[in-house]
Amino acid sequence: MTRWIPAAAIAVFVLGAPAAYAQTPKDARPSRHAFPAGSIEGRVLDDNQSPVAGAMVSVVGRTTAAASTDREGRYTLRELPYGPYILSVHSRGYFKSRGRTVQLTTSKVSLPEIQLSRARKTPVLMPVPAPVAEAPAAQVTQLAGFGVEASQDTPKPVPVEHAEQEAAEDGETAWRLRHLPRSILKDSAGAVWTEEDEEDVSPRWLARHSGAAMVPIAFFSDLPLSGQVNLMTIDSFDSPGEIFAENGPRSVAYVSVNTQAAGGAWSMQGAMTQGDLSSWIVAGSYKSIESANHAYELGLSYSTQRYDGGNAAALGAIRESARNVGSVFGYDEWTVSPRLVLGYGTEYARYDYLGGPGVWSPRFSVTVPLDGFRVKALASRKVLVPGAEEFAPSVTGLWLPPERTFSSLAYDGRFRPEETRHMQVEIERDLAAGVTVSVRGFDQRVDHQLIEIFDVVPGRNETPLGHYYVATAGDLDARGWGAGMTHEVPGYVRGTIEYTVATAYWDPNSDMTMARAVRTMPLTSNEKVHDLQTSIEATIPQTATKVYARYRVNSAFWSSEPDAMMRASANTRFNVRVNQSLPFLRFSNADWEALLDIRNMFREADVESSVYDEAFAVRAPKRIVGGLLVRF
Repeated sequence: MTRWIPAAAIAVFVLGAPAAYAQTPKDARPSRHAFPAGSIEGRVLDDNQSPVAGAMVSVVGRTTAAASTDREGRYTLRELPYGPYILSVHSRGYFKSRGRTVQLTTSKVSLPEIQLSRARKTPVLMPVPAPVAEAPAAQVTQLAGFGVEASQDTPKPVPVEHAEQEAAEDGETAWRLRHLPRSILKDSAGAVWTEEDEEDVSPRWLARHSGAAMVPIAFFSDLPLSGQVNLMTIDSFDSPGEIFAENGPRSVAYVSVNTQAAGGAWSMQGAMTQGDLSSWIVAGSYKSIESANHAYELGLSYSTQRYDGGNAAALGAIRESARNVGSVFGYDEWTVSPRLVLGYGTEYARYDYLGGPGVWSPRFSVTVPLDGFRVKALASRKVLVPGAEEFAPSVTGLWLPPERTFSSLAYDGRFRPEETRHMQVEIERDLAAGVTVSVRGFDQRVDHQLIEIFDVVPGRNETPLGHYYVATAGDLDARGWGAGMTHEVPGYVRGTIEYTVATAYWDPNSDMTMARAVRTMPLTSNEKVHDLQTSIEATIPQTATKVYARYRVNSAFWSSEPDAMMRASANTRFNVRVNQSLPFLRFSNADWEALLDIRNMFREADVESSVYDEAFAVRAPKRIVGGLLVRF
């Protein structure tokens, strides 16, 4: 009972805050973070640099919005949450603009002028087969001086009183074609298909008049596509002198394509690398954006890893020289009413090196939005397979293919997955000036807690930094509470801090041999774990620089030599990433950025994970990533 007293005290403080700090109720649909709002503005012009009035400008991203241009061709889209958007422009009599990606990171983003191409009213004469062309065959042969019998395709004659009016409106070429000598077998009356500009050949018009073979081209030309291309170099090191090791850096290519169609946002990603460790990963996802009551999210991924190097441990672990992993997931947030939101879904993954059927990871949540605060309940079952972090697509970090090999320390060489059953209740309170505080209590049951060892293991040969060993630590129950705060300065910075304390009750009947062998201190039946995490996301508009930093301290991290053959390990984890825009390379609609990322965090933080998941990654090496990003 005493471990709940601090949580109850914080809950009383949060719920008892003065009513003057309470804000109006927000959207009932819950979100992981509160985003500040900004606006996007610009101007739409035509081929002659004249403003286009009444054009429809729409964006798709964290939300959907639309606005029309005024007499000066100007538009403004307001109250848009920060994030990426796909912007497109439509106007009658003009071709649709190509979708472009807009990163909204400040309170106001002004875009360059958008130019629309005017659609011709009359088609362009092209040497296409007669059955495909819009002009009937009778007109073509009549123009050549040959008579044909009338058919249903022959247009009705134009009255004489309108002939002179049409002649005045057409050009000289059309007038001369209409007055060519006629065949003696036909009357002089008859319409002739003419063109006013032979050089103006529109690709979109060709797509419409080239038959079924051009349908796919016309389909993709109307989609607002955007994407990203990353060319990166990766290296792992334990000390600065290892950065330029002989077998250190590896190159990675990453491509993503996004679009909006069928009431949702579609995304596809792919990454690959070659060398001693060749691997690749592809994934796709769909997220509904038009449904008012449901927020569906579906996706799948497939990745493979092949090793051709000389590491005996890796060659012995990777059977048939390759590992393959596939997964699918589906989640939904159903807004039953303004006071009730249900979240549910599951993920299924199949690991060929694990053997047997695949693993399921379902989750269920309930959110009750009230005036100024939200009450949330969560129940989940998460199955973590050894090496899964190498194959799973990243959610918040960099997208990289499998980059490390691993093997089991078990006597039979088999892998056993970790299973975490997690339940928690959380209360969030919105305060003034974009401040949100939260408090939660949780309970976990963990079977087969995983340990990853990146250093020398007694009785094993020394392994390079690109390989690690996996073992099972035992079973445990954990109960605890946490408190956090989030503060945002719109357009500049967003910071979070969270403190968690938990008491772990280890099962003495489980196999804890490996855990006791690598722990700094003896593993007792009860252990209190303190964890402090903080992160900051900053945008510097003056230099177009974005900075992300995360720092974590945990009492369960190793801080001294647990074994004579194992070196010391830091008791902190960090991740720093910098994106610097390169405006001098912006010679098209693409945005160029330089990237630098350095980290020693092994996994991404997740409230549904075991309290020991990051702590039991023994001496995880530092990883540095640098490269060039091109967004289009």
